[in-house]
Amino acid sequence: MQHTYQKSLILEYKKQLFQVIVRDDLQYGFLKIVDREKMTYEYPTAYEFLHLNSFMHPNNRIKF
Repeated sequence: MQHTYQKSLILEYKKQLFQVIVRDDLQYGFLKIVDREKMTYEYPTAYEFLHLNSFMHPNNRIKF
């Protein structure tokens, strides 16, 4: 099954910018913005992903 992603908001976390992407089934993903002018991205670390995910899902079990 293929999913469609759409860019959503941009979050700042620990002085770095992250692009939030939303899948058509309303699941969230995150990309770290490396260069905002060229809009180049890289994947966040697992630690960053867990923190960003806890911002988007405040009722999850992982608390920092």
